[in-house]
Amino acid sequence: MAAGAMDGVVPTEVDQKTQGTTSEIDESLYSRQLYVLGHEAMQRMGRSHILIAGLRGVGVEIAKNIALAGVKSLTLFDPEPARIQDLSSQFFLHPEDVGKPRAEVTAPRVAELNSYTPVSVYQEKDLSSNLESLKRFQVVVLTGTPLKEQVKVADFCHANGIYVTVVDTFGLFGTIFNDFGKDFICVDPNGEAAVGGIVADIDSDGLVSALDESRHGLEDGEYVKLLKGKRLKSDVRCAIQLRLAGVYFVLLQASIGLASRIKVRER
Repeated sequence: MAAGAMDGVVPTEVDQKTQGTTSEIDESLYSRQLYVLGHEAMQRMGRSHILIAGLRGVGVEIAKNIALAGVKSLTLFDPEPARIQDLSSQFFLHPEDVGKPRAEVTAPRVAELNSYTPVSVYQEKDLSSNLESLKRFQVVVLTGTPLKEQVKVADFCHANGIYVTVVDTFGLFGTIFNDFGKDFICVDPNGEAAVGGIVADIDSDGLVSALDESRHGLEDGEYVKLLKGKRLKSDVRCAIQLRLAGVYFVLLQASIGLASRIKVRER
């Protein structure tokens, strides 16, 4: 095995090119993705080692998207020989690949998509005989995997804090199962941009009215942060949970000033 390779994983040529690559984000390459996901999500992806098992139609589509997204490393597992019918959905396979292991012929072609994403082949004979080798990954994606093996892998990953996604398609129908662990934190529950507004008045009961009766666009239980205003100390930046009292009014205990909705991480 080549020096520096992980046990059970054989690196492709792209691995050698990307050794020593820093975790900095290439904003010229990922500009649109950064706009949608944000720097924090991109940095987390850039530190993640991903394993995808199963490289038929749905598996290779996932592999393509993850490679383009830019993760720390992508490892592919599928020792099954390619079949002639795979050519209808597995777009990286060629007719001359029939009879060859799917992962072996797919990995070099996936690696060509993004030089920032090293792509390797997982060399174990199956996923469940050496579960300890899965500890190097942050995410394991299973497609076309027998239920008995799904359960073994999922139980091991759950116990070791590894995220698991099981996905399969059956004709026009598909199934997906996610296990992100009991301590998974959602950093953005709704995906909406945090907006601000002007607080016109707060009465003695904490009823807040927006300026000129403009709709506040908030939801019950959301948190806001007062930025500045009358009777508001400059060092006050605490989160205040609110209760809706209508489309123009909310209830909270605060002072008059500018307010901004903030994102609160949820388990």
